[in-house]
Amino acid sequence: MLDSVQPLLAEHASLQEQLSDAAVHQNPALAKKLNRRYAEVSAIVSAYHQLVELNDDLAATKDVIVKVRGEVQSTSSMLPTDAPQHVLWKSSLLATRADTLDADGFARYVKGLRGQLRALRLMVSVPD
Repeated sequence: MLDSVQPLLAEHASLQEQLSDAAVHQNPALAKKLNRRYAEVSAIVSAYHQLVELNDDLAATKDVIVKVRGEVQSTSSMLPTDAPQHVLWKSSLLATRADTLDADGFARYVKGLRGQLRALRLMVSVPD
């Protein structure tokens, strides 16, 4: 992802190494120049790491949505076609497509929905 950032990541590491060298600080002009560049590159590196983290969170969230949809479909198959849960679950699954849920809200949503699914499955008795 974002291959163009790789040289900046390498430069950032190099700048850190250079700035840790006491000899660099013997030359105030060089130290100032390296510190300025380090500050510029650090902002980009920080944004890159945030982007990577968000991308990882998004991938994990998509996996959870796929699993929850599977659970809903599996449990829905146990219900009569006119059961009110069908409409409720369909509309609540649409909420996962909206960007109005933050991470905590999404976790609460999934926990609540899974609780409903478990409760319903526990009420189902399979004939012997």
